[in-house]
Amino acid sequence: MLKKIKKVKCIFFVATFFIAISLSLQTVSAAGTTENTLSADNQTTSLVKNVTDGNTKLNVTTLKETDITKKEALNKYKKGFDIVKKYIIENNIMINEDLDNIKYQSLILSLGTSLDYFSESDRDEIVKLVKFIDLYENSEKNKKIKEYKSKLDTKTINQKELSELVNLLPVSPSDPTTVLSSVYETPRALIIQPLAYSNGYSSINARDYAYQWWDGRNPTYSNYYANYFGCSIYDECWNDCTNFVSQALYAGGMKQWRGQGVDSWYFDDGWLSSPSHSWGGAHNFYEHWKNRATLASDTSSISMGDPVNADFERDGDINHTAIITLFSNGHFYLTQHTTDKKDNALSTWYYENYNVYVWRMSTALNY
Repeated sequence: MLKKIKKVKCIFFVATFFIAISLSLQTVSAAGTTENTLSADNQTTSLVKNVTDGNTKLNVTTLKETDITKKEALNKYKKGFDIVKKYIIENNIMINEDLDNIKYQSLILSLGTSLDYFSESDRDEIVKLVKFIDLYENSEKNKKIKEYKSKLDTKTINQKELSELVNLLPVSPSDPTTVLSSVYETPRALIIQPLAYSNGYSSINARDYAYQWWDGRNPTYSNYYANYFGCSIYDECWNDCTNFVSQALYAGGMKQWRGQGVDSWYFDDGWLSSPSHSWGGAHNFYEHWKNRATLASDTSSISMGDPVNADFERDGDINHTAIITLFSNGHFYLTQHTTDKKDNALSTWYYENYNVYVWRMSTALNY
């Protein structure tokens, strides 16, 4: 049996390694009418040719940015930065507190789902800062999007660059979210799910795994990320929220998929192999399960064992992943890594006006 490793608060939101997206591509006939819709990530090998031949149109959009400068931000959000500094000291975190430091940005973003650590007044300041950082970090991503867009327009883009462009694009504002509803009005039978769904997924097993490892790191799934970022699994150096939830889903019976693009969801840790981006990246995870399971339209249709994504500032860049582990007194509770929390209220995310996406595992494809 694996030894449980007690280490909390992974703070590294990997800004570039874990970014992905699926894009709706329209194949246009000679008459200019739309014939069908394709999934961009599933058309990687032929995408360049289709684009350069004019058969495929890409709707390239950028992420929302802030017009607040670094200097202005340090003044405007001073209270929030001071609270973060106090948090860093209290938790003995060694980090360069430079606003342009990706690790520092990632630490601040991770506090967006650790609000119970702070007083009510401090919490408000943290949320303001988190939402600012969520936009501030988009500047560098948009530079790459514009660079690739220019190459796309001049037909000088190669397959790798085109794939990276697709992977940088935001979730469409028209994509639905899971809205808050009164779960008190939900029949109890819909809340208490069976030991296993007809697709083979056991929400009980997924929950039990999440409870077992909520404040630890399973070495089987942690060594790869620790080695990638050059640290020990005992250190706090990588974002583990999505990796943790993927483990729980797999423990619950969800089968790994070894396809391409959004069709892939698997863990590998070999000499020449690595996990799919959807296994360990929140944005990629969203894209995979968007195509594999049904989004809960509201909280009355969600259940224990369902994974949840969050977009803090509603900018189309998914920030976080957690899993529902408890329903009590009319409320759902989440268990997560980054930071490590057991049975944290989902309602907090709605209160702070995050975009929430809950994937119904009872509907998930599992073959």
